[in-house]
Amino acid sequence: MKKIGLDIDQNNQFLYAFCCTIKDYKLVWHLNKNTNFNYRKEKDIPFYSEELSKKIYFNQYKDDKNNNNTTIIYNKNKDGFLVSELKEFDFLFLFNWTPIKHKERLILELKKIKEYVFLQKITQKQILRFKNKYILACF
Repeated sequence: MKKIGLDIDQNNQFLYAFCCTIKDYKLVWHLNKNTNFNYRKEKDIPFYSEELSKKIYFNQYKDDKNNNNTTIIYNKNKDGFLVSELKEFDFLFLFNWTPIKHKERLILELKKIKEYVFLQKITQKQILRFKNKYILACF
């Protein structure tokens, strides 16, 4: 049986949740402008909401260049949240085999944004409690 979730320690995957009052496209523009990252919009993430009885879509941005395998996911849209347990957070940053220097650089740059509210590392223990944790295993 396939294990669902993120094995943070063994697979060098990290999940951070970020709260700020900036639109997703402006955040990505800021990061691309002030770092050597190259985030690009990817296909929206479809998610079927049982509560709404319909599919809802969430924006995602990826940077696979320069050994920076990072995905930025906009955690909310007009219909709800991708990870409802993190509804106080606007963005999810999934670092997948990302060099530490890239992760640290991104975190420093996020803290420079004037609309910055807070950033939190999400632990494996927290992820396992999420109702729809399987969605995070797709990235």
